[in-house]
Amino acid sequence: MHPYTNEIFAKSLFHIGEALFVPAWKTHILKRAILIDGDIVGYDATGVYPITIFDPSIDIKKGLEFLRDAGLVSVILVLDDFHRPDMEVLGVQFSLCKKLKTHFVFYPSQGQMAYDKHHRYELRQAQKTVRAEVIGLAQHMDSWLSLYATLTDRHHLSHTHAFPVEHFKALAEMTNVVTFGAWVDDRLVSCHIWVESDGKAHSHLAASNEEGYASRAAYALNALALTHFENCSVVNFGGGAGFNDENSGLSKFKKGFSNAEANAIICGEILDKHRYNDLKISNMGDVETNFFPAYRAPKNGDKK
Repeated sequence: MHPYTNEIFAKSLFHIGEALFVPAWKTHILKRAILIDGDIVGYDATGVYPITIFDPSIDIKKGLEFLRDAGLVSVILVLDDFHRPDMEVLGVQFSLCKKLKTHFVFYPSQGQMAYDKHHRYELRQAQKTVRAEVIGLAQHMDSWLSLYATLTDRHHLSHTHAFPVEHFKALAEMTNVVTFGAWVDDRLVSCHIWVESDGKAHSHLAASNEEGYASRAAYALNALALTHFENCSVVNFGGGAGFNDENSGLSKFKKGFSNAEANAIICGEILDKHRYNDLKISNMGDVETNFFPAYRAPKNGDKK
């Protein structure tokens, strides 16, 4: 079982929604309350963070019917290229089906990583002071929480990325989760949490403190990940922080550890068209938006 399909994992994301198992999809999604002016006016669904895991042979239509019968208004999911049916199949079942962003991946079967000049320099600098190794997340939970708090403050993270402590505790108990830690002397300055299942490794979360940034610890951790997962079929570093920001610093950083690119796919479906349109009008009026679902489109300066 992939950790992202696990009930415990889904329940740890209660800040997003309530875990709901979809039998036809063999995974959990998150049921979210729809708020209009502070009142709950219905429910919709989203996938777990960061991606939904679909077996290529699942019955998508039956899963959508299950959600429709549960009274949900819409569903939106993010998939990757390694845990999903073909795009043609997705396009038939979901009215919204398109690329969301680029993921930077490494295929070990293509040989060792050939770093560019910039990444070679940064790695050399990191290796002068940083010791990178596999650590137990549970044994270093307080340090991880401090590192993630630094990341939260640095990038003003909120909403989905405001993970409760219970999420990290759930990760710490899962056998398919691997955590790499970077040390400067006896100080843990950076951590990178990975999920590995069926020979596919996926970057989950990473965070550093100011000393970690200064020592280039993240470079040492990504290099360690490539070594640790050398027997996997694919190592997925994920994408940049925003949508289609392939020229951002984070994207360039991850690209420097990759030898190929893959896609993150967004899929959405309206399950109750009448209620969907009513909610859209209630929230947006006559304003048109490409946001899905439309009734959750940001307005009045709200960036969520």
